[in-house]
Amino acid sequence: MSMQRNSIITLYYLISKIHLTILLYQFVSSLRKFIHQEKKLAIIKNSEEEKESINELRNRVSCIKITNILNQEMLEKVTQEFTSITEELWYKYSKYVNITKHSKA
Repeated sequence: MSMQRNSIITLYYLISKIHLTILLYQFVSSLRKFIHQEKKLAIIKNSEEEKESINELRNRVSCIKITNILNQEMLEKVTQEFTSITEELWYKYSKYVNITKHSKA
């Protein structure tokens, strides 16, 4: 009886391993399809958005006061202001584009 029970447990174990392997294969397959259809934000080269974003970035960065950076706290404040401006403009002017194996990085 014990031998039969061990065989059944082993069989269940093997079936669960096979099932898990199939599920992992399906997951990886789905993930590969998703990755090939991935989209990312980009500003299209030589587009109106690129020109406008550069001009706005230039104007807004020139307004950041950098004359009195006397300590680390002031430097961090200026850095944070610059970061906020670039992030804001990135999301304002970028668009979602499809990424494929032929896309240029």
